[in-house]
Amino acid sequence: HILGNHTTMFNSEASVMRSKMEDFSLKCMTRFIFALLILHGGQGCSPIPQCGFTPAAIHLTTVPGTVHVDVAERVYCIDTNGNDIEQAGRRTTVEIDAETGDVRYSEDEFKAERTYDPVPFSAQDSVDQNFSVDHDKENGKVIVTYFDNYMRSVPVIEHYFSIPDSEEIYFSFVGERIFETFYFVYKKVDSSIAVAVCGVIDEECVESDAPPELSDFEVYDFDESILVYSSLNLVAFPLLCCVCRDYEYFIFNSEGIERNLENFNYVFQAYNADPRVMHAYSAYTDGDGSIELRYNSLTTNEKIVREVSTAEIEEAAMTLYTSTTFNATDLAQGTMFDIVANSHIIVKGMDIHLASTETHEVSVYFRKGTNSFVNVMRHPGAWELVVNMEPVQGAGVGSATPLPAFRELSIAEGMKQGIYVTLASGKYMGLTSSNTATGDVYSPSENENVGISVGVAKDGGIFLYTTKNMVFNGKIYYVVDESKALDSSPAFALTQEFHQQHTSAILFTVAVSFIQQLL
Repeated sequence: HILGNHTTMFNSEASVMRSKMEDFSLKCMTRFIFALLILHGGQGCSPIPQCGFTPAAIHLTTVPGTVHVDVAERVYCIDTNGNDIEQAGRRTTVEIDAETGDVRYSEDEFKAERTYDPVPFSAQDSVDQNFSVDHDKENGKVIVTYFDNYMRSVPVIEHYFSIPDSEEIYFSFVGERIFETFYFVYKKVDSSIAVAVCGVIDEECVESDAPPELSDFEVYDFDESILVYSSLNLVAFPLLCCVCRDYEYFIFNSEGIERNLENFNYVFQAYNADPRVMHAYSAYTDGDGSIELRYNSLTTNEKIVREVSTAEIEEAAMTLYTSTTFNATDLAQGTMFDIVANSHIIVKGMDIHLASTETHEVSVYFRKGTNSFVNVMRHPGAWELVVNMEPVQGAGVGSATPLPAFRELSIAEGMKQGIYVTLASGKYMGLTSSNTATGDVYSPSENENVGISVGVAKDGGIFLYTTKNMVFNGKIYYVVDESKALDSSPAFALTQEFHQQHTSAILFTVAVSFIQQLL
């Protein structure tokens, strides 16, 4: 008897399990068929991976309406000739003001910081859909039974709504956490698709036309859960058709479902949404390789596209930097130091440490040739002036102050380049004393491409008093030059140095050879 009861129970559960498996298999088969159709009719749901950069993520910032977009270079891609290409996989971040269109490519220019309050859209909570719907077609009545805490056996509240001319209800969802409004998407007797918004308090329903995208019900999966984000007025309907995405997003309001949210329905793109300003953002790489930020207002019909310069991204992704320290122990009028190249580099810019936020007049000198500052600290003729008394607004203690633009400085691998930065008008910059000898590399600054030597402080005027063993406070921005031009290559530079050191011996050898030919 006990065995029989268990057998009956087992058979019943097995029957339910088989039914669920059949439904699951049918869904899988349907998606598989759609996948075959897509792959047969085109190139799959994603475009051919183009070379260049693609958006990886969109981050909200402390300034509503401004976002940070991470972009990454595809490691493997196909060029315009159909060739497989392997890229370096570089990454960078750009800051975009969606309303003004301003784009900032350097982190030093950013005006906002990344924030996780509010959390990203992917981590935002959706409204629990803990209810069932019974549809009385003959009388046009809908009974909604709400279940508490996911309990599907004990009804807590029942609501009755009158939806006339309703032939079939396809979707239903509750739009608010306090369960005051229900939404029903249904087909009317004339086969048109409508949306009914029904209030719990007055139990009245307002009918409106559904967006045209909701008329094709073959693409939706009615057995999966609907996602509702009440803080953003967004509802996501589960898709059956598509192997590339699981949901289609729509904007709803108090009168119905307003429209399709297009920029959330593109595949393989970065997206986010900000409930503070009710904006939905997406970043997309179009067919020509350029990057666009699209943002939709979730309360109006405003749609704006902001273009991002791929050339600027290229430069920003290539530009690296090395830094020493901003923990100053001393103040000085100027400083000399060496940039030590471990790779062939091109210096693009520099930050220094100014002690006050006043305006400073800054001059910058490069050591002539590719040579160290050591032994020419009081020899103006050995230096080239590249920035002459330019006004610079100081960022203050502990902060980096960018210097005015100067010409690009190429430094070959294995070489040292002397730098002299000095201030006028009695102002001072921060430096840090060191136990490392003057001219040796300050180890915290060194990486595989570049290092910065311990230098000296300069005071009392241009090229005057010197204090040794002082570390420059700041950053050096550079790119690695893969071309390695001959006239600045290590081999050529070392040959020049060898010639300078052995000029007498070379001239003697040439003279002897010439005399031998005469004889």
